[in-house]
Amino acid sequence: MVINLLPRIKRTTLHGLQALRQHLASCTRPTTAAVAIGMAADLTRSTSELIAENALLRRQLIILQRRRKHPALLRWDRAMLVLLASRVTAWRQALPLPGWRRQAVARCCARPIVLPA
Repeated sequence: MVINLLPRIKRTTLHGLQALRQHLASCTRPTTAAVAIGMAADLTRSTSELIAENALLRRQLIILQRRRKHPALLRWDRAMLVLLASRVTAWRQALPLPGWRRQAVARCCARPIVLPA
């Protein structure tokens, strides 16, 4: 009886994981309208700006692929991110941040920076 139960549990688990994988893939796939709008926006931007945005995204991936739980930014990373973000006019859209974090960054950057006299 137990011998017959194990293959059934395995089969049910595999079907459940496959359904979960398909659901996650469908949820994270961008809509065709979003892709078309993004392409239209990219057509209006210069090649150097697109290259800078690509380099910015690649630098972020390099930082995230470090084998640590919370990868720290080195001085070189910060300098590169600031330099590349200064070259990209739409740098806030280039940041792969969750919505709530993006709003916090937008609020932070919207306030003028006051330096002590």
